Amino acid sequence: MIEQRISIVMGLWAEGYFTDNEMISWADKQIIEIEGDIYDPLIELSLKGPKVCVKKASYDFPDRMEFSYQQRFAIRLMRLDLSARPDVRKFISWVASNAMGEDSKSPEVMFGYHLDHYLYYDEIDPEIYFERNIQEYIDSSEALVRSLLRKANA
Repeated sequence: MIEQRISIVMGLWAEGYFTDNEMISWADKQIIEIEGDIYDPLIELSLKGPKVCVKKASYDFPDRMEFSYQQRFAIRLMRLDLSARPDVRKFISWVASNAMGEDSKSPEVMFGYHLDHYLYYDEIDPEIYFERNIQEYIDSSEALVRSLLRKANA
């Protein structure tokens, strides 16, 4: 159970949802709340941080969870400061390039295909398209991230 929780938070960290310090705080909180033997990877995470732990072999430390495109989209969107233009441009670029090859039945993927198209053609400024359409993804992204956080803190 704790392995799965570590895997989730390490995946969230890899996607930029948690900072290194937030990961260490999370591990510290888990250590305090555990009754009985403390799981060694939690101690490693607490003492050495996620950058060291992510490099460890899977038999020493749980692998980080690999998320689907939709999950990654949601995680990154929930950490995005919509008022920071450079961050929005980076997100647009990430969405557009990572949507390629994904299932086009997904609204997030189609959003990425549109952004990719507008990045290369002058029909619509991709930032304007983004601003007009991003709100429809916020609620579902928030729900998805909340669900992952519940599993990580169960």
